[in-house]
Amino acid sequence: MRRDQELEMRGLTELEWEQQGVRDLLAAQKLSTELLWFFAARIDEVTDAIEKLDDTDFTKLIPDRLRQPFRECHINFVLGNLGTSSILCGAIVERALQDLLPSDELLQKLIVEAKKSGLLNGHNRLLADFIHQWRNDVVHGRRDFSSITSDDAWELVTKTRTLVVDLYRERLHEKNG
Repeated sequence: MRRDQELEMRGLTELEWEQQGVRDLLAAQKLSTELLWFFAARIDEVTDAIEKLDDTDFTKLIPDRLRQPFRECHINFVLGNLGTSSILCGAIVERALQDLLPSDELLQKLIVEAKKSGLLNGHNRLLADFIHQWRNDVVHGRRDFSSITSDDAWELVTKTRTLVVDLYRERLHEKNG
């Protein structure tokens, strides 16, 4: 339908039509601002819920130096910053391996060291390689931020949690064993 026909059918003048469009735009803007404030006020609650998704008390197994990076990873995931969340997964694994080996090397060398020492074996080797590859692809532009789906990012967060919990659970068993 042409615009003049639409105006006639609605009984509006050109000016009234434009004013209605401005009012609709302002209402949409107000709604999106209200939604943003609604979610921002609840971000800690949502993050706490994500951190308690598994049946173990995750934060009791990991050292203090990993708690804040995991929290930021979860918050970025909730906010839709999927690339940032993916990069943080790699940083978390790097910090965990630096702590467990102990070493100040970067992720790639840490993974090689951890494989040689037996710290990474079986399924954990695959997880570490997967997380490392994803992180590098995002950091170095081989995977565009806009191509990362929430399913992809959640898979990476889940694999990171699994790997880190397994690594520290092993450490806990060694200390108590």
